[in-house]
Amino acid sequence: LRWLTGAARGRRTVLVTCGDWDLMTALPVQAQLSGTPYPATFARWVNIKRAWEASAGQKVRGMTHLLRLCGLELEGRHHSGLDDCRNIARCLGVMLREGRSLEVTSSCRKRHSKLSRTLAQGPTPPARRGGQGR
Repeated sequence: LRWLTGAARGRRTVLVTCGDWDLMTALPVQAQLSGTPYPATFARWVNIKRAWEASAGQKVRGMTHLLRLCGLELEGRHHSGLDDCRNIARCLGVMLREGRSLEVTSSCRKRHSKLSRTLAQGPTPPARRGGQGR
């Protein structure tokens, strides 16, 4: 986080993802649990699937589907962090060359306040099954 936050300082920066889960759910939870401030740079991003859908009018079912729509093949291993980043960058290159719109599609400001309240309450006890205690 420190490297990316430092690299983005003083620049207009937006992250590009293939989905919202990592930045909307996983990273805020990890930051909260570790006591690390969540960088403002990560509070909004371009979900490349939503950007494609908005510019091309085609539903995108996942990264491998987006790669096919861009005329590309999967390189590396799917769901491997660095390989996924490289494949997203390749799709981004196609979209930019084609003049497609790349507006911010997602943010997690509302999610952060809900997450903070949830974590402050602590873990929820497991529900009993069958309606009868033993």
